[in-house]
Amino acid sequence: MNPAERTPAKRQVIVVLGMHRSGTSALTGVLERLGATAPATQIQSGAQNPKGFFESQPIARLNDRLLEEADRRWEDWALMPSAWKERPGVDSLRTRAAKLLELEFGTPPLIAFKDPRLCRLFPFWADVFSGQDIATGVILTHRHPTEVAQSLQVRNDFSLGQGLLLWLGYVLEAEHDSRGQTRAITSFDRLMADPAGEIERMETALGQVFPVAPGDRDSALAGFLEGDLRHHHTAGVKGLPEMVAVVYEVMTRWAETGEDPADYAALDRMYRRFRIIAQAADQLGEVKADILLMALSQLGSDTSHIQEEKRAMSKLVKDDLITLNQAQTEANRIMRSELEDMYEREERLTRKPVGAPNSPETLNAEVVTLTRLLLEAEETAERLEETLAETRRSNLSLTEQVDDLNHQNSQLSEQIDTLRRDKDTLSGHRDALEAEKGQLARDLAGTREELRKLQESFRAMDAENSRLTRLVKDSETARLALENSTFWRVSGPLRRLLNKLRGH
Repeated sequence: MNPAERTPAKRQVIVVLGMHRSGTSALTGVLERLGATAPATQIQSGAQNPKGFFESQPIARLNDRLLEEADRRWEDWALMPSAWKERPGVDSLRTRAAKLLELEFGTPPLIAFKDPRLCRLFPFWADVFSGQDIATGVILTHRHPTEVAQSLQVRNDFSLGQGLLLWLGYVLEAEHDSRGQTRAITSFDRLMADPAGEIERMETALGQVFPVAPGDRDSALAGFLEGDLRHHHTAGVKGLPEMVAVVYEVMTRWAETGEDPADYAALDRMYRRFRIIAQAADQLGEVKADILLMALSQLGSDTSHIQEEKRAMSKLVKDDLITLNQAQTEANRIMRSELEDMYEREERLTRKPVGAPNSPETLNAEVVTLTRLLLEAEETAERLEETLAETRRSNLSLTEQVDDLNHQNSQLSEQIDTLRRDKDTLSGHRDALEAEKGQLARDLAGTREELRKLQESFRAMDAENSRLTRLVKDSETARLALENSTFWRVSGPLRRLLNKLRGH
């Protein structure tokens, strides 16, 4: 549908989702110059953003508070915890968020809402917008990951590895959590190279006509999108870790040719791998970013059977989505055809010949024709309402299937975690047994050495005992020989005399 033919909602917000240092300020500044309302209390411009941030300072503080309630900070690369929105501290901030939204923006028809933290917090703010009856459109923007990492290195003294992990986490979460929303995909490079073309593409994708007319846009943007907004230049995916390269190629292709549902499976696979790596990093404690990037490129082989099951379930949902999209396309075609026919007939009726009198018969015929057209339009509207209701029912069914898939995914993740814990426990037992085995081996070697020494001592003692036995035997033989000798008998009286003298 042409954006000009769509009836705009009473209020609409365009949420800019993009990683820090990815051109989100430039994009939001363009939206502001095209007629969208920017926040009242903006973060002051600085050396890194001389043209301004176009970001609400009190809402940025609230977003930091939300991250804190989820045990995160903006510089944490790990994905948000599961069910973080349901935490009591997060839920208590919803009323505060709605009040800040009104204070900062008022009630204009179109709002430009930007903060890089929204990549992590979009589900929370989507609920807030829905509660305020504000229609939500999303613009996903990105920039080359190496350029972002280099910019963060200069601004925040982050390592390049940490910058790449941050880019990957922010982009994956922003895409995953905004999927299903009305959204446009762009990039910092394309916006800088062809502002007019990107604005037209965004209008088409969002079904939104910006307030500033096309003929006035060059003057509205004059002097804003200039080369000094860019400080780093990189192209291609050479040297990028595998997962970063895959996500960057998909986002770049979408920015060029439009969002393609065929890429959802690859992005979901990267999202799951990234979450597994983050959970492992939490268990291991502090791990260098470069090691984690290597793991991101290699993970996946041990969970292939689970991925096959998930792909089979995802295919069922994908088929239903295709059917739903086809129904929506057909409904749009019918409505567009009916509207074009009605406009054409109305134009023929209002195009009168020059000088033709407004006779009662002519006027009556026009009234009858217009009445018939009105009835036809009402019938068309009823058919479209029925189609829309059916579409909503199908969407509800798909939502339930997605919830089931998420539940199954959660169960599978818990099983994986349990298996990993069991594996770690068994590894610990194995290491303890190996250590005990080594100690026993050393003790056995010592015992054998002591036994050898005792055997040697025993043999020496046995030899000594044999020698002494021989000596005793020889002595006894000598004694007996002496007692039986003539000398012993002759000297008997002399020995007795000597014993008396000695007092014996």
